[in-house]
Amino acid sequence: MRYAKTSLGAEVIKSRTIPLGPKQRTLLLLCDGQRSESELLSTTQGMGVSNADLQELLSLGLIEGVDVAARGVASAAAAPAPTEAVAPADPAVRYQEAYRLATQLTSELGLRGFRLQLSVESAMNLKDLQDLAPRLKEAVLAAHGPVKGGDKLREFIRILDGHT
Repeated sequence: MRYAKTSLGAEVIKSRTIPLGPKQRTLLLLCDGQRSESELLSTTQGMGVSNADLQELLSLGLIEGVDVAARGVASAAAAPAPTEAVAPADPAVRYQEAYRLATQLTSELGLRGFRLQLSVESAMNLKDLQDLAPRLKEAVLAAHGPVKGGDKLREFIRILDGHT
């Protein structure tokens, strides 16, 4: 099972309305829908995170299990063909898409991207994400190299710049 933050979980990251210990906060940050339970626990093993911490986040409604098969079918159906890729004109829609991509990119960096993930979670508008873009670009290129990193960043930069 893979786990993702709920809207409440994302709000708690930003506002700290529910007090979490460092282990649980780190675990919550890493729940991005990309990592399985075993990946989450092995990544945070050195911090002493246990399955009980994961279950606590579930019981608080901060994370939820994600059905990988259904999500894959839904995202494949919703994804436009490459020739149809057009950056949305509405800044709010661009922010939402850029935020999703930034979260995905930082989640692929593992613990190296932890502080960057915090910055992404704190970005409240498109301008904040645009200001964060150079740091994100540097980290992705360092982790994946210029070719693969450039491919991963292309859509994010296109959305930020509003290119159609």
